[in-house]
Amino acid sequence: MRAFVSTVGLPAIWDSLTALEHAVRTGRPATETLEPGGCWTYLQGRPDQAQVFGQPMTAKAGADIAAVHASYDFSRFRKIADIGGGRGHLPAGGAGRGARRRGASCSTYPRW
Repeated sequence: MRAFVSTVGLPAIWDSLTALEHAVRTGRPATETLEPGGCWTYLQGRPDQAQVFGQPMTAKAGADIAAVHASYDFSRFRKIADIGGGRGHLPAGGAGRGARRRGASCSTYPRW
């Protein structure tokens, strides 16, 4: 829980709240008023903030993956791709469920 609370205090998150009107009027992310390249570009230039941001994201993905595997049978697939998955929780979470299963993870945002 502490990791999630720490994220709220990051300048990218806190300052984007001041641009909420931009998001409501345009339908675009408020973060783009701080960094036109978006959230991931912002974090790539600030590794210390990316680390703080990444901790709760990794924890949440790790906590949720058991429920994903419990609710969907991936056994018919030989390969599972976790696109935008960061750490590859989806393929790794079902590793014991199929002897011939392979997984791949692809992400464009910073590794935390």
